[in-house]
This record gives sequence, structure tokens and C-alpha cells, in this order.
Amino acid sequence: MVHAASMTLGDPRESVEIAAGSMQLLPVDDRSRCGAVAALGRSVADAQHVWVARDATTALPRAYVAIVTSEQANENSAIVRSAPGLNGNDSDAEAAADVVRRYADQALGLATS
Repeated sequence: MVHAASMTLGDPRESVEIAAGSMQLLPVDDRSRCGAVAALGRSVADAQHVWVARDATTALPRAYVAIVTSEQANENSAIVRSAPGLNGNDSDAEAAADVVRRYADQALGLATS
């Protein structure tokens, strides 16, 4: 799943934890990096922010989400990528991507689509 968003490159903000109903989005750490790479591929290396969406009760990974920046024409932009985790499905990935789009819009001031 891919969703576009405008973004200023080099935003120094750290990824934050995001509560999202039955999921908790946590910044990817050493423990969850392998799962993120397996789910999202090389986009993890280019991402400004990467989260693992864990089940709020069991802490099992349901999805992975990344904000990946790229320059297109004269405009800075970003793409929100998501993929299911081992214990999730496409609905979990889409729900986590929606949460990240709202975060990008409200907290980072990014225009998302």
C-alpha cells in the first residue's frame, strides 16, 4: 500500500509512539528491525520514520509502516508504505498507515493524500 505526502527533507524530529485503538505504533528498534526489513524491504533504509504496529494486548507485530522521502520535480514529498506483520493482515497494515497519515498531517504538518 502506498500513500503520498509532501514533506521537508531532513526533518530532525524523532519517531514517537502512537496509540491507535487495539494497536500501539512503536518506533522500530533493533528487536523489530528484521521484521520491518522483511515486510517493507529496502524502503526501511531510506525512511525518515519507521514504526511497528504491535497488538496492544499481546505486543505481537501486526504491521509495519514507514515514511519514505523522495524529491520529485521541485517539490519535496514522502510516501507512506505499510505491510502486514507476522500476526497481522492487510487491514492491519491499512489501519496503521491511516494512523501514520493522520500523525504526519497533524503533528508533522505534512499534506497527505
